[in-house]
Amino acid sequence: MEKMSQRTKSKWPGPLHTV
Repeated sequence: MEKMSQRTKSKWPGPLHTV
């Protein structure tokens, strides 16, 4: 799930990237 975490980080860097 590393690819998804990187994509979400770009959208909104927050505690959501952990999900």
